[in-house]
Amino acid sequence: MYFKIKFCPNESCKEHKNPSEGFYSKKGYFKTKWNAQKVPRYICKTCNRTFSTHTFRKTYQQKKPYLNEPIRRSLSEANTIRGVARELGMSKNTVMKKLVFLGEVSKETCEENWEKPENKVEKVQFDELETSHRTQCLPLTIAFAVDTEKGNILSAHVDIKPCQNNLADISRTKYGKRPNNREIAVRALLKDIKKIAKSEKNLEISSDKLAAYRDWVHEELPLASHTTFSGTDLKKRERDLNDDGFDALNFDEDLFNKKIWVKRRKNGRIVIKAFDPLFHINQKCALLRARLSRLKKRFWGFTQKIENLEHHLWLFIALSNNFKLKV
Repeated sequence: MYFKIKFCPNESCKEHKNPSEGFYSKKGYFKTKWNAQKVPRYICKTCNRTFSTHTFRKTYQQKKPYLNEPIRRSLSEANTIRGVARELGMSKNTVMKKLVFLGEVSKETCEENWEKPENKVEKVQFDELETSHRTQCLPLTIAFAVDTEKGNILSAHVDIKPCQNNLADISRTKYGKRPNNREIAVRALLKDIKKIAKSEKNLEISSDKLAAYRDWVHEELPLASHTTFSGTDLKKRERDLNDDGFDALNFDEDLFNKKIWVKRRKNGRIVIKAFDPLFHINQKCALLRARLSRLKKRFWGFTQKIENLEHHLWLFIALSNNFKLKV
């Protein structure tokens, strides 16, 4: 593949910022160790810095760049860091370094793709997912959003939150009082949605009926329309329809608007099921739990560093959206 040299990699050289035509010349070849590929080498006529086409790649100085894609896919299929290392026959430290590298490149790739007009969104659903940092006494919140039309995960932000379950007293005793940074994570997510949206006026946002969501969306996206749904109301409506049958109030209207559907079981019994208006965000939440080992419940794999969780999330987002990494 032909690669055009645009500038000198030496930052102190004048050919780095303002390169002139023909500022370099050929200077032999070298062979890569991992595939014995013959790569041409060049030299800058101004500073005598030697370089090649591989110098400008993100995989520059990597000894095994061919392992990036297998590690990327393996980490997105519920494998742990040590599990990937055993499978591919390498050190877990190598897999960890690859995770950081791939996470950073994946985030850059996602941000570049959201600038394209065909990837702009009009309908978005967002929610929060809870996980742990080293122990269940140190919970984390993951605020993420999904494109309702294409089903792509748009962005994700991780931050800390206080423990509020039966381990709350142990958490305060052992680790002290933890700040609640849920608002910081959600507001950062809403700012990303504003950048990705086609138009703020035509943007439709959906979420559950958390009272704070209404205030945060109104402050960050005042021109967008915000619709909230309650899972409790959905289940109650489903129970009422199954108890009352087809003569229930607004049954025909709900059936026409695809809010419910009729399901016939093998035993001949007819059951009415309610349509989940937040299906896309709930489905992606379940997908994250299933395909990221560190997000599974009742599992040995805990997140040891918050930044590694962010890298893992961006790696999965780029892969699930079919974004090709530029490495």
